[in-house]
Amino acid sequence: MGKRPLNLPFLGLQALLILIDCIAVAYVSPILVSFGYSPMRIGRVMTLAALAATLARPVWGYLNDHFACARQVTLLATAAGISCYCLLVFGGDARPAVTAVAVMGLNVTIVCMMNFVDAWALRLISEGYVLNYGATRAGGSLSFALGAMVFGWAAARWGFRPGSVILWVLFILLAIVILHLPNPAPASAGRPAAVPGPSPVHRPACLRALGPPRPGVGGESAPAAGLFPVYAGLMRYRQFSFCAHSRFRRDGTACRRGAFCAGDLRTACDDWIHPPA
Repeated sequence: MGKRPLNLPFLGLQALLILIDCIAVAYVSPILVSFGYSPMRIGRVMTLAALAATLARPVWGYLNDHFACARQVTLLATAAGISCYCLLVFGGDARPAVTAVAVMGLNVTIVCMMNFVDAWALRLISEGYVLNYGATRAGGSLSFALGAMVFGWAAARWGFRPGSVILWVLFILLAIVILHLPNPAPASAGRPAAVPGPSPVHRPACLRALGPPRPGVGGESAPAAGLFPVYAGLMRYRQFSFCAHSRFRRDGTACRRGAFCAGDLRTACDDWIHPPA
């Protein structure tokens, strides 16, 4: 007997989490502008936040790989991120250290959860659950667009502090949805079976058509960045894997130069340059 379909609850997860990301993260720069920060100062804060997120991503993946706790990690990180937003809007003005800590906390938690949930989806698909990743992700993108429009209008009228109440309401809804989703199985010592789909030779070409990633963390094109977790899942890498530099060749295969690899990335270069038959 096949496993139950998860399209509806995962659609709710993507929509709510991306909406939380929209309210808590997308408006950080306007919040800092309202504090009177200069563009240079905002850039410094955002650089620290991006570095913090880079260091945090392998930690979240390690926890889920070894303890199969995707639901718990998502809820804990989201609650912590909303707390950081409250700290920012209520205590960040005139306190530069508090502002920096709050923005770094948002990136370490809510921003990191976006890729974490993508990897969670691929783990469930590899275990045989019925889940349309593209459709659920599209629902999340729609919620971001609508949320940005509505919250932008509300923030212009009443400021950013009402966002804290909205975020906690969304968190309660998120917790209800997550209770209907299973945790992935713990990662085994070896590689799990392949996910049905196109051969490894053609997977890089699918991403290449959307625009090749540029070197460096966070410098990739947006379409390729959104689908990179899908490709990683198809290639059967565990969430602890973390790569900082990748590019695709013109022939559709991929190479890796100067990559920082952690955990079970294994022989990524060999797999990508010489895909298994």
